[in-house]
Amino acid sequence: MQSVLEKNYSKPKVVTEPLKVNGGPKSFRWTVSEYYQMADLGFFHGRRVQLIKEEIIEMAPMKSPHATSIQLVNESLRKIFLKGFEVCSQLPVSFSKIDEPEPNIDVVEGSI
Repeated sequence: MQSVLEKNYSKPKVVTEPLKVNGGPKSFRWTVSEYYQMADLGFFHGRRVQLIKEEIIEMAPMKSPHATSIQLVNESLRKIFLKGFEVCSQLPVSFSKIDEPEPNIDVVEGSI
């Protein structure tokens, strides 16, 4: 019998294989239609999001200085752009099938 001190305690040999890569991480690209379907299903409940260049971007909560700035700029632009223009605030603007940002302020020709 061997004593405990005489035994050979070697580390077991570990065979490693290269990790299988599945093409790396991928992001999803969304259309305006898919974006609205997700919104209708409640995916964004309680969140401020925008669709910009096929990506859904979560926006930071609006704080008081930001809100005040938007209001002041909105009032000033309404005095400048009278007939034939609309001054919009925090409304979606549809540029294409993959973009629908909600700018703080935008001025559009025509009437809503």
